[in-house]
Amino acid sequence: MPSTTIADIHYNRDTERLTVTFVTGRTYEYVDVPPEVAASFQSAVSKGVFFNDYIRDRIRFPGDRARALAESFRTVRRRIAKRRFTGHHQRDHVSCGGT
Repeated sequence: MPSTTIADIHYNRDTERLTVTFVTGRTYEYVDVPPEVAASFQSAVSKGVFFNDYIRDRIRFPGDRARALAESFRTVRRRIAKRRFTGHHQRDHVSCGGT
């Protein structure tokens, strides 16, 4: 089922940049996003819930704040790994069509 809030997700593995476009037309770019975070986001049943739980309110601009972003995504990586190990929620790992 398509997301009601997120229109498009693009991830560049080479640069580790995640671009999220909302149905409103707004686009946000996140830097230093680990591949497993992007893959989990793209395959989440509820992309809006995943975005709010793991990506929202993270620093989204390249530059001197990228180091802080990398640390915040290390925390996200640990949360995802812990959830998978301890019995994950189905909504975060069921594949769906589209982006």
